[in-house]
Formats: sequence, C-alpha cells, structure tokens
Amino acid sequence: MPRNALNLTEVDFCLPLRQIADVLVQLTNGKATDITESSNGGTIMDDQATAEHPTSEPPGDQIPVTCPECDGPLYAVKDGEIALFQCFVGHRFSPESFSEEHTEALERALWTAIRKLKERVVLHKQLVERKRRNNGETDLMKRLEDSVVIAESDLKLLREILERI
Repeated sequence: MPRNALNLTEVDFCLPLRQIADVLVQLTNGKATDITESSNGGTIMDDQATAEHPTSEPPGDQIPVTCPECDGPLYAVKDGEIALFQCFVGHRFSPESFSEEHTEALERALWTAIRKLKERVVLHKQLVERKRRNNGETDLMKRLEDSVVIAESDLKLLREILERI
C-alpha cells in the first residue's frame, strides 16, 4: 500500500520511520540538507531501508498475531537490540505501541459488535411488532423475541468487557 501511494502522488521525502523525526526537525529549522534524493525518486535513506527489508520477502519470523492496522500477517523483526513487530505492508510497532494498537483494534471490533447487536434488537423488535399487528406466526415471533433477549444479554456482556480493557 505505501508503494502504491508513492506511485500515485509526488512526495517530498520517503523515509524509514526511525528517520522521520530527524527530517522534521531539520525542516522545522529550515535546514533539511542531509537528505539526498535517490535515482528512484525516494531518498538514500529509503533505499537503505528497502535493502534492509525488501518487499518481496517477509521482514522476519511470522508470529500468530495480525497487524492491528491492516489485519495482515505480523512478523517479529530485530533492529539491533530492539525487537519490533512489522507487517508485510510496512506497519511497524515497538512492543509497547503494538500493545496499545492491539487494544484499540480490539475496542473497535467490540464497538462494531455492539452496533450490530443493537441493530438486531431493533430489527427483531420491529418484526415482532409487525407480526403481532398482523396476527402472524407465533413460532417465528417466539424465536424473534428470544433473539432480542439473547442480543440484549450479549450487549450487556460486551459493555462489561469494554469497561475492563
């Protein structure tokens, strides 16, 4: 994805994550002189990062967890003494930032589940009311009413889980 974005727009700099802060400081001070453009439109620093982590090979040993940003496979990568997590797309995390991002992704998933359960409650209540007005099938009404009770119980459980994380 980042490479496709680079192909669709002109960029001033294309840098590895660990060098962005230095360049931002240089730009803020009006002295971005240590950046050298490479022949492929990136920077020398970008070429070095590509050589370290080529896009055709996985960046490290795959672990049984997905990237919290894109849900792609996640790899354990050693950067000197530092252990990092990186997906094939290029999202990189320290153990701390990975834990935070994972928690946020979990919260997003739980909120999505809550929204869908609320929709089920509303929909099934409307269907029950419609069947009741039309003297509809009682077996279906019973199943829909049971579904509402279960969904409301599940909503309560999901809210309790969200409060704990």
